[in-house]
Amino acid sequence: MNGKTKIKKLKTVIISAVFFIIAACITALSAYAADSYLIISAAGTPLYQSAGAKSDIVITVSRNAVLPVTEKQGGFGLTKYEGYTGWVELSKVKPYDEKGNAESIKITKRPSKLTYYEDDGLDITGLELEVRNKDGSVSIFKKGFTVLSPLMSGEGKKTVKVMHNSLYAGFDITVKKIPVEKIEITTLPNKTQFYEGKDIDLSGMRITVYYTDGREPLETGEFSVSGYNPYKTGLKDITVYYRYEEFSVSLTVETIPKTLIGIDVKPPDSASIYSDEWPPIFAGMTVTAIYDNGDTETVVANIDYGKLEIGPKTVTVEYGGFKKQFTVNIIKTELITVKIDPPRNHIYLINTLPDLTGLAVYAVYNSGRVTPVPDTDYAVSKIDAGKPGLQEVTVTYKGFRNVFAIYIKGAMLMGDVNLDGEIDAADARLVLRWAAKLEALDDIQLSVADVNMDGDANAADARLILRHVAKLEFIPQM
Repeated sequence: MNGKTKIKKLKTVIISAVFFIIAACITALSAYAADSYLIISAAGTPLYQSAGAKSDIVITVSRNAVLPVTEKQGGFGLTKYEGYTGWVELSKVKPYDEKGNAESIKITKRPSKLTYYEDDGLDITGLELEVRNKDGSVSIFKKGFTVLSPLMSGEGKKTVKVMHNSLYAGFDITVKKIPVEKIEITTLPNKTQFYEGKDIDLSGMRITVYYTDGREPLETGEFSVSGYNPYKTGLKDITVYYRYEEFSVSLTVETIPKTLIGIDVKPPDSASIYSDEWPPIFAGMTVTAIYDNGDTETVVANIDYGKLEIGPKTVTVEYGGFKKQFTVNIIKTELITVKIDPPRNHIYLINTLPDLTGLAVYAVYNSGRVTPVPDTDYAVSKIDAGKPGLQEVTVTYKGFRNVFAIYIKGAMLMGDVNLDGEIDAADARLVLRWAAKLEALDDIQLSVADVNMDGDANAADARLILRHVAKLEFIPQM
């Protein structure tokens, strides 16, 4: 844990934040009922005890007050005003529609309480709102508006918003720090010793907060801690404070060094290793150190794999004085074949020395490793450049062979697509199957199939071959 460690979040701050975000409002009274009436008499209107003008008067309602009527009886309406319940004579009032009626609002009286300590709840007692209506009338509201409280955490001046009919007004309040005098630890935590690398846990600890304004001391389990480093062992004093660091107290705790108690080894992904991979990498192997505080960590350990020997092999892993072993099987790496990439050109003119540029030879081993073979290390069989036709060329490396074919131009007949030495209908058929993508032709076959020399082998070439066979046309030979 680095820097300041919060033991518990101050729920008052959270409550204030949620209170603000959800627009949790202090609502003086819910919106007026559908039947609301405005007092229009300059002298006010009596509120009677029962539905009748001759009953006792409970209170006189002042002009421009708005009364919500919940029940009507004999020309009277049941309502509430200033905490009193009674009946108002409906002929002395006029209907009031809150929506769309107000033109402007202003605060005529601010609440009695304008100074607060952090986390206090907002008190709007005494707040009055003047609403100027579109018809020129003015109404005074002590209820029936919505108050939006600011966050009551953090000292300073804050603005309270009052909303009525989508119109806003506001007034300022002052928020001060909680008047803390001092704090004391009244109950020690359940433990004061902690393992290296572990967070501090002060469960069970209680503090008492004393105030300067005469309020009762507060015993609480809510506090914050600073100055604890879980990676610095030994005795140390940490700071415990409530809300503000200037009001704090020291607590001595001890961080106990963690001790290695063992290791765990995950063997390599493969239990078999080829001799050409020596010394081995052991892909996938991990070594985990285990400590008495419950911590584990991946570490780099010493590995003793001894000499290269074919067959089962015991490997020893050591870290911090602890050892683990696992077994692998060493397989002799052997050459199993050679792979070749043929030369870029495999058609040559007769009596021309073939150019083998592009020929590449690769050694393939049982371990899956493939390595290029230098051109000085492999042998290529002799090529007879004066012998026209197909020739098979053999590449030899350490007793392993692979072959590729070349064609010596000279004995090649234009139109002899199947390279059987004759030009016949079978060659025309092969060209048609190639054009229909039903047959594959190599470069040599394609070169003799293009008898009309237009750069493509297609049905026109097949037709010319058939006309040559029928002696209706002649295919010139190069």
